[in-house]
Amino acid sequence: HVRKIADRRERRAAEELVWRGSLLPRLQARWSALAASVFIGACEGLFHLPLFFKPESDQAATGLPVFLLGSIAGAIILSCVFNNTSGSLLLVQLFHIFANTWITLFPAMPTDNVVSQWIFSGLLVVIAGLVLVACGTRRLSRSSEPRRPNAPK
Repeated sequence: HVRKIADRRERRAAEELVWRGSLLPRLQARWSALAASVFIGACEGLFHLPLFFKPESDQAATGLPVFLLGSIAGAIILSCVFNNTSGSLLLVQLFHIFANTWITLFPAMPTDNVVSQWIFSGLLVVIAGLVLVACGTRRLSRSSEPRRPNAPK
């Protein structure tokens, strides 16, 4: 069980290096922060697709549409964190770990607890909506100038 948790942590760290560390700055150089976040969120959700074929997983219990919606909302929130912290992957990673604590505390299996994952996805959607209202769709940042690092060339 301990090894399983360690494997999950390693994958999550690698995820943020790819999604926010590499892909987000490149996409935001061409697209609005919202468009980049929706794209990354959809990719992130589909990245977990193999887990939907594993009956004991939270993803299988939650269902693809709800999980995908939560992934997109989560990507919007994480992009906002990234853009408002000068591209800090540490803070993005800490937020990601904090968000994933919900799954550890309220696993969707057995199916009696699927509602907890739907509530979690709903909370992510509400928070993402508040982020969009507070920060705008273009930069997902409260400052007029982006403080994020420039996209690699």
